[in-house]
Amino acid sequence: MDGAVFRRDVLVVLLIGISVLLRTTDAQAQRAIPDDHLSFPVALLVTDGSTVILGTGFFFNAAKGQYLVTAKHVLFSKDGEGDVRPRLEIRGYGKDQKDTTPLRIEVDLDGLSQRGLVSRDSLQDIAVVRLGEHVPDDPNRQVRTAVPGVNFLSTPRSAILGIPPHFIKLFDDVLVSNQVFVFGYPKSLGLLNQLDHARPLLRVGIVAGKNQQTRTIIIDCPVYPGNSGGPVIEVEPRGSINVFKAIGVVTQFVPGTIDGKNIVNSGYAVVAPMDRVLETVERLEKKP
Repeated sequence: MDGAVFRRDVLVVLLIGISVLLRTTDAQAQRAIPDDHLSFPVALLVTDGSTVILGTGFFFNAAKGQYLVTAKHVLFSKDGEGDVRPRLEIRGYGKDQKDTTPLRIEVDLDGLSQRGLVSRDSLQDIAVVRLGEHVPDDPNRQVRTAVPGVNFLSTPRSAILGIPPHFIKLFDDVLVSNQVFVFGYPKSLGLLNQLDHARPLLRVGIVAGKNQQTRTIIIDCPVYPGNSGGPVIEVEPRGSINVFKAIGVVTQFVPGTIDGKNIVNSGYAVVAPMDRVLETVERLEKKP
């Protein structure tokens, strides 16, 4: 079982041994992306009186703990530069697509922030929250306990997956023109009952370019409010197989203009690279 298993009292981590490979055969119908990857994104919500989707996030597995990764403007006011939101609810599903029992985690963001367990990157629109800690007497580093302030309201029967360090690709290795998948909860799309906003939507695009000056990735794939913080997975063809790697976090759409006046969604989007996610996680890994 790949990824990370989250339970009510204990976080059980089964790190992916190798990057997931997809082989195409004529004998059996397969998805364009491995089934496991469909459960990577989680919805981030506030539930004070009414339920509002703030954005998207995903879990990241590191040596000492488990982390929530998202865009910092999702968790902090004033476009990511203000105060942290007091509370957050995380919702997602297990790796088994037939498992309808949702994951629901209530997070005391303000309390975690006061204990130094919430970190935002100074250069990119990235925020990371520590949700679980390594149990010292576990020789395989598979069991982690939820930190105080993280309360499991509901857990799926199947595993909840987290992305491990070896499943990522750094900025310099991202290949322009390769296909990408974008996962998220675009709350601003759809009319009544057109979309199931409890489930994530996928978009497909390509790596359109790389901004060397800002060290960001530009993808030819439209994103909308609610997509912020979601993972972007690059597909790298290697002969007869495809290798899937996480390359970054959706942060914003690229605006365009018509007649120099109205701002429209150009269909391009900005992605903060996983390099900055790693650096932000490493700062929290150093916390006692």
